[in-house]
Amino acid sequence: MLTAALNVRPLVTHKPVPSVSRVSDQFAAIAGLVASEFSYKKDEEIFGEGETAEYVYQVVSGSVRTYKLLSDGRRQIGSFHVPGDVFGLEAGTAHRLTAEAIVDTTVRLVKRSSLEKAATTEVQVARKLWSMTAAELKHAEDHMLLLG
Repeated sequence: MLTAALNVRPLVTHKPVPSVSRVSDQFAAIAGLVASEFSYKKDEEIFGEGETAEYVYQVVSGSVRTYKLLSDGRRQIGSFHVPGDVFGLEAGTAHRLTAEAIVDTTVRLVKRSSLEKAATTEVQVARKLWSMTAAELKHAEDHMLLLG
């Protein structure tokens, strides 16, 4: 089993907040991975559509919505994320959607490059990423069926 090595350091300009133990840290079992927690106020953007997908996020408390802003100004909701959910894991190098806090929210961030590097050397990490990706695909399929 991999050991946890979490060194907290600021990755963005938001003020770090204490860890909330109610939510399982999806990234804790990955050796050498640096994770930080940040708080966002209600309606504050976490990342924008088209921005470089440098981090992967997990909701610790609060909730997050991802959406695409349409040309007529309407928002097309991609999904809602609640504590424990991982989001921002993109297939490409840029975010396809915008993410913002619905209420005051705390998220855990890890560098995408660190996850990818760990996955090339540790089979458990690759399996965990596959599991997170499969869960995200299931969520998208369920959402598509609901809309259809």
